[in-house]
Amino acid sequence: MSMKPFGGAWLNEQIAGACARGERTLTVSEDLEIETTVLLPSDFHLILKDCTLRMADHTFCNMFRNEHAQDQKGDSHIVLEGIRATLDGGEYNGLTEQESVKPGRPSMTVQNTILLAHVSDYEISGLRIVHQRWWGINQYACDHGYLHDLDFMADDRRYDEDG
Repeated sequence: MSMKPFGGAWLNEQIAGACARGERTLTVSEDLEIETTVLLPSDFHLILKDCTLRMADHTFCNMFRNEHAQDQKGDSHIVLEGIRATLDGGEYNGLTEQESVKPGRPSMTVQNTILLAHVSDYEISGLRIVHQRWWGINQYACDHGYLHDLDFMADDRRYDEDG
């Protein structure tokens, strides 16, 4: 499978372009390697159709996060819809819960495939989430969400002190 590199940056550009044109829906049908978090704005419907999005090796970021998750302003009316779409966590990057609390290490929440914070009236559907690095979907201080038709395949391999 040939993946488009820098897919996160490309997808963020596509979303921004759609919003600038007044379009609130975007359909993506390309296999993408995600190296940076894709930000989902309010009042936006992203459709992933017949594609696989895979986290790039050695990355420490969510695949998807709502646009205002970090500033707590909140977002609303976000739809992330898959049609025969897979979100793949890719290769394990070495970040564990024990490592994430050490100085200079990223928070474990960057390992969530999808992170929604302070979102209302949202929907996530039709996705296959595989090899997630921590939680497949994390919803923090959200309300009126509808999640359905989701398939998870978590990787139960782990690394211990001996490698």
